[in-house]
Amino acid sequence: AVDAGLVIEEAVAEGGATLFGKSGCPFCKRTKRALYGIGVHPTIVELDEIDGGAVVQKKLEEITGKGTVPIVWLDGKFVGGSEEVLAGIESGMFDAVEKKEIIEFEEEPKVPVPQAANALKVGDKVPDVGLWQGFPDDTRVS
Repeated sequence: AVDAGLVIEEAVAEGGATLFGKSGCPFCKRTKRALYGIGVHPTIVELDEIDGGAVVQKKLEEITGKGTVPIVWLDGKFVGGSEEVLAGIESGMFDAVEKKEIIEFEEEPKVPVPQAANALKVGDKVPDVGLWQGFPDDTRVS
């Protein structure tokens, strides 16, 4: 069994900024990009890549009251999520943190999702007959 409290304690004990997130989370990526963009290199714990990540996230929720990621700490104090970090960067919250190399991340290319040939597209006239059908015994829909 994973001692979630110990995982959190050890990560936060390193001081500076600590970010608990998930590797595919867009808000986590935005927060990491913003921190690295000002030279702050946080300790990062990817909850989807560690053993017992779900248990650690539940413990974080108990401690912080926040059930979503990212969950960011600064010098042992809970800061908040993505919005709080971005506001904190603007207000100078991270000015005292040791700065390292500023890293700019490339935006990930957006991959279009293939659509079926008969899918409705923006601007298409929506057919008014036969699109919505009820069950045979349903009198509310014709």
